[in-house]
Amino acid sequence: MVISSGAKLWLAILGRGIVAMAFGVVAIASSARMTVDQLSLLYAGYALAEGSFIGLAAFQAGQHRTPRDHSWALVVAGAVSFVAAILAVISPYTLALRVVGGVRAVVASGLEGLWAFGQKRDERQWFVGFGDVGAIIFGGTLLAWPGPAVLALPWLLGIIALFNGAFSIAGAFSEAKAISEPRAAT
Repeated sequence: MVISSGAKLWLAILGRGIVAMAFGVVAIASSARMTVDQLSLLYAGYALAEGSFIGLAAFQAGQHRTPRDHSWALVVAGAVSFVAAILAVISPYTLALRVVGGVRAVVASGLEGLWAFGQKRDERQWFVGFGDVGAIIFGGTLLAWPGPAVLALPWLLGIIALFNGAFSIAGAFSEAKAISEPRAAT
């Protein structure tokens, strides 16, 4: 079975959504028992996995360029996630993790939103874009809130991931449905 590049793109977006949802659930469910070091390592793993899926999506999006293509934004967003993973491991402190998580949410989600909203209006990337808008809002909250306690930090990072992951999964399933339906002749 040969999988089209459009389907591969949405498999990458689906993978990203699943990773985000898993991180969000674990971060929130374990928030009372998790140390900052453990949260930093969990967040680093999440950012690394998400960066990998975003990079894969960038590669697949680049396979079928359009005049309004912004796949470069996905490449940069993936790189931002990789840098966030490294910084979370290097500096596992509450303030540093709050800044790294907030900046990654705002910058990476902003770039992903640029890609998503740069597509044609009838495409399913808009689901991803709406998730990115929410992640930017929560990321901005994380940056603006003066020093959330260790208990609040996993909740905020988890909410960002759950929100973004849910819209990524919705977009992936919407695209899968569109790919499987035969197109009407125009």
